[in-house]
Amino acid sequence: MSEADGSATGEVPRAGIWFPNGATSRVVLIGASTFASKDLPDIPAVRNNLEDLKAAFLHPRHGLFADTRPEHCTVLGLDEKEALDQRAIGGALGKARAAADDLLLVYYTGHGLVGDDSKLHLALEHTDPDQTGFTALPLSVLQRELASARAAARVLILDCCFSGRAVEAMGANHPLVSAPPPTRGVYVLTSTSANSLSMARKGHRNSIFTGALLQALAQPEPLSLGDVYQFVRHTQRVLEVAEPQTGGVGDAHRVALVRGPVPAGPSPVPQRWWRLPRRRSASRWLRGGVLVALTSAGVFVYATLDNGTAEPTSKPTPSATRPTRPPEARQPRPAERPTEGKPYATRKLTVVLNKTKRTPEGVLVGVNGLVGDIYHNGSKSAFGGGQGQIGGSSAARSDDGKGANTSGLVSFFVDTSARGCRAHGVAIGESAVVPGPSKEWTKVLVVDVTPKVPGTDEMGATFEVTQGRGPAPEGDKTCA
Repeated sequence: MSEADGSATGEVPRAGIWFPNGATSRVVLIGASTFASKDLPDIPAVRNNLEDLKAAFLHPRHGLFADTRPEHCTVLGLDEKEALDQRAIGGALGKARAAADDLLLVYYTGHGLVGDDSKLHLALEHTDPDQTGFTALPLSVLQRELASARAAARVLILDCCFSGRAVEAMGANHPLVSAPPPTRGVYVLTSTSANSLSMARKGHRNSIFTGALLQALAQPEPLSLGDVYQFVRHTQRVLEVAEPQTGGVGDAHRVALVRGPVPAGPSPVPQRWWRLPRRRSASRWLRGGVLVALTSAGVFVYATLDNGTAEPTSKPTPSATRPTRPPEARQPRPAERPTEGKPYATRKLTVVLNKTKRTPEGVLVGVNGLVGDIYHNGSKSAFGGGQGQIGGSSAARSDDGKGANTSGLVSFFVDTSARGCRAHGVAIGESAVVPGPSKEWTKVLVVDVTPKVPGTDEMGATFEVTQGRGPAPEGDKTCA
């Protein structure tokens, strides 16, 4: 490592900020912005995240690689002509791992998917949410590459839903933690917790997390990774989204990614000041306009925020198309017959996790996975469980009328008299449509998720199940 003047010392400083030597450091930036699967919405902000972080690392005066070759910062996901698959990522990581002696940093932005094994997988261009183990990038692959590197400092940064699982996995026997010398430190920074969603502000360039990261790198004095975490944490608290998570060992929390302020976009939040509460060298005043944006993803869900509320990406705000709480389910008259192009039965079902419930018309709905965040008076609590895939898109919020609102995703299956199917990562306010014979259809709308279904101690989800005949409505998610 090197001291503040950038000269290589071969030792980690005992105090102050740790400035890596760019000549012996490597950075790999990975981002997936477009997807072949209809269940994984494209994420335009991912490309912006990659472009802006690359510019920060290569800044001609203050960037980590200002004095070295630009190829020390490898970016995967910007060139549409190059495949973004496990082979390409493995090749880039292998080269970076072999060359890095000082710092090895790996960053991912895109959809995060939770597989049947409850482990985190990172979506790639051709990822199938139903086959994450074969088509996505397991988090364990990145961890293994970092663990086998010889770099003195190893850093993993994840900007996706449920990325906090990378921190939860770091037990005492984890390879990243127990790696032998010359490793002097390991640091993991994630955009959210293990069971929470990554959120986005509509109309902004970057994700909330990466936007805040870029704002931290734009501060007048370089911040260590530990102080960057505090900066991003404050930002996400102001926006009332799930807070970032961090974990590590050794001195890697003192690593600085730049040597001075680098350009960053304007902050969409009101300017305010706050003081980092840590050591004296970090107690300088910071401008607080740090909030920028993320995207739409599934389990990884990148949801959009607009004036403090979330809404589906590129879809109307839920309150503009339906009440926050759906009206009471209306009962069909016994003699009522299906009317062309209109619904003829609407039922409300609350289904406990890992159980099923059936409507009077015979539609069976079962929940095999859900996650949610409850926001109330500035605080947040997260919950989730199940064995199913929870990959999804943007999450809306439901309001209980008492100052609390909930965002969440559900994976469920539907069985009608004509067909059965499964839907993954369906957010509050989103729906899946099941076509049937003779122009009949069934629409299942997610109304709410809850950590405790009334009368039980179990988590569950509430659905609005509508049956109709004629032109089928368009669902937000595929039920296959």
